[in-house]
Amino acid sequence: PTMPKKKVKPGIVEADPSSLAILAHYVEVVTDDVGRVSSTNKTKQVKISSLDPGIDITVKAEQIIAECKYIPSSRLAQVEQAIMTLQARELSAPSKSSHRRGSSRRTKDEITNTAINKPPASMDRIEEYLELMYEEGEGKVEGTKSVLELASTVENLEVLIQNESLMQLLSRLLETEYKANIEMCYNIIRTFAAFSNFMEMHHILLTFKVGAHTMKVLAHETSRVALRERDLSQIMDEEKRIQTGAVDNGTDRESALKHFQSKKNKMLSKTAKLKKWSEKVMTACYCLLTNLAEDLSVERKMLKKGLLDSLVSHLGTTSSVKLLTAIVSFIWKLASMRENVTRLYELRVVTALSAFLPATATLKGQTFSADELTTAVIKLLVSLSFDKPMRDVMVKEGFVPRLVNILKEHPKHRSLALKLLYHLSVEDRTKVIFTFTDAIPIIMQMIINFPGDKLGRELAGLAVNLSWHPRVAESMCHFPKKNQGLSELVERMEAKKDPLLMKVIRNLSTWTYELQMNATPEALANGKYEQKGLWSRFVDPILRLLKQEQSERDEDLMVELIGTLNNLTVYDLPRTSKDPVPLWSTFIRKYDLVSFISKYLVPEMAQLDVVLEVVMFTGQLLGDSTAAPMIAASNIPKAMYELWVDKAPQDAELKVQILFTFFRMLSHQATREELMYGTRAATAILDHCDDAHPSIRVLSLRCLDIILECDRDDSGRLGQLGNQVCKKRFEAHNREWIDENQIGYGIPAHSNFLHEHPSPESQGSYDYEGKHDDDSNEWSADQKYRGHDEEKFSEYKGSW
Repeated sequence: PTMPKKKVKPGIVEADPSSLAILAHYVEVVTDDVGRVSSTNKTKQVKISSLDPGIDITVKAEQIIAECKYIPSSRLAQVEQAIMTLQARELSAPSKSSHRRGSSRRTKDEITNTAINKPPASMDRIEEYLELMYEEGEGKVEGTKSVLELASTVENLEVLIQNESLMQLLSRLLETEYKANIEMCYNIIRTFAAFSNFMEMHHILLTFKVGAHTMKVLAHETSRVALRERDLSQIMDEEKRIQTGAVDNGTDRESALKHFQSKKNKMLSKTAKLKKWSEKVMTACYCLLTNLAEDLSVERKMLKKGLLDSLVSHLGTTSSVKLLTAIVSFIWKLASMRENVTRLYELRVVTALSAFLPATATLKGQTFSADELTTAVIKLLVSLSFDKPMRDVMVKEGFVPRLVNILKEHPKHRSLALKLLYHLSVEDRTKVIFTFTDAIPIIMQMIINFPGDKLGRELAGLAVNLSWHPRVAESMCHFPKKNQGLSELVERMEAKKDPLLMKVIRNLSTWTYELQMNATPEALANGKYEQKGLWSRFVDPILRLLKQEQSERDEDLMVELIGTLNNLTVYDLPRTSKDPVPLWSTFIRKYDLVSFISKYLVPEMAQLDVVLEVVMFTGQLLGDSTAAPMIAASNIPKAMYELWVDKAPQDAELKVQILFTFFRMLSHQATREELMYGTRAATAILDHCDDAHPSIRVLSLRCLDIILECDRDDSGRLGQLGNQVCKKRFEAHNREWIDENQIGYGIPAHSNFLHEHPSPESQGSYDYEGKHDDDSNEWSADQKYRGHDEEKFSEYKGSW
């Protein structure tokens, strides 16, 4: 019996009403071994040791999320709200010691924390918050913080945004005082970001020029980042100068270095605090601008102010996971426009993103994976990978091994990683890189052990692309040991009947087919073909599956099944003691393939893709001389000609394959007689000997060669078809001369002159010894005629 499967669906996060803890609600879904599903509502209590007034709520919330597996990173805002509620409740509660003393005197700390000990924000006190924002100093911070607390509740947003006095005041403070108070600026932008989550409120925000003010704040913070980088560089230069002994005369180097270290520590501490607030402000700005950019006209205004350059520059200067996630998400949205992708290529954004694949974060000295940032980065790379220059940069930066490592160690990101690898595998020169990684074993294991009946599209697409490469195909066939990989794939195919998996198997058969085509006949005859017998065990399963699908009508699967059979040769067929020489005729009788082919050659019986594969399969079977009598005794030659008349004029590929099948039929006496004299195929072939398509022209001429050689009586004279072939070739080769002479003698071009004045080959015997020149597509002059009208013919034959 299988173990029950458990699945957790996260719910809301809220403050514990009775203790200093956070309650994480979730639903546990259990599926037993017979498929019954039951769900249970559960709650996990996360206790908090203390909540000091100066605690960083965001950092504390991230720590709680990292420690509790039932709280996903998407619930960060709810965790922050719960911490704020607990903090306000703890700080507003009277201490036990003050009750015991009964003192009415307020300490200095109580006076300082008066603002912190205030009750939760209320919509009834909105006027009070407005008055606080008109005050100087901490009043603006407290007023904007209360408004932000109100905006955290969705039900309050509509009332708040319709308060014109509030919106005007917030907009003015953001425009004029964003440099003076960074905490106030952060609260206002967070409030506007809450409004921007709803498209219906965008026009109101734009009325108060929120987007323009936010861009100004962002530009100011960007300049602060550059200033901090410059100051840090100066500190490093000064430290290096002191350590090398380059100090003023009379100054001890050790004391100078000690004084410098004290100065450096103070400056770094101050810079770290400012950097932290700056990153929080920029995160809020980018979230707000991302929402406002839903309007295309607003997005274009942002781009004109150099938004893309600012985004990419911040990728290399910040270490905040939240800020990086906001930046990458914004770039992903902008990358939907072609001109933006071009600019991102110029800014080398792919190189900047390589540092976050996969992304990690550090909290209190411990490093952990930043899943949200990694997801955003791969999502952006997938969007950029539709552009070929971007794909080239990704390959150059070594993304393939990194993504393969993500497949192995980060199951959360497998779907996106597979999608990106699929895009990268489109390039032929990239496929070989996969063979130098663990990609092939991982992909084979994922295919063989895939839980669903049908492979995921990303996984199947990647496998299809890679299986075109010879080295990859060989690795897949022999994973983990010789011939086992192909056996595992075919067994899964028999059980699941997945068309995409069958496409992978077909590509593997293409690899073995090309190996045989590139090998010399001596190598094949002497057994030097190493893959001989690889497919022998799978011919019967594939044919059985084909007969089953004939009744189930899964045409996508049928195309791949027949296509795989088309790639098999006599070196792939099984050998037995009864049949030491493998022949297709054995399988024709066993699976009644003649009836199968006849059925699908009937017009409108199947899709054209299936018909095309059936035509190719017929040509493959005719490679076996023992199969020709079976096909000749059926209606296949006639049906093939009717298919030519009905479908071939509109489809060049189908025309080529039917011509090749005609060529194979003409190569065997049994099918040759049926095709030449039982149908008008010879006349149809004759009409295409001067076709513009090179493959059609060459195949037509090869077929005509056979007709010309075989359509003779016992005395060697040409028959009616042979004479038609000679006449057609004469007209085709001398068309220009015939047209000129007919016009010159007053005879209309393309008239019945040749019918009224027949050429000698229709009157006397004809000995054809012509050869075809593949380079010039013309017939050589090595052609001899003999008959009673040699002199008369010289008047018309022209130059050969």
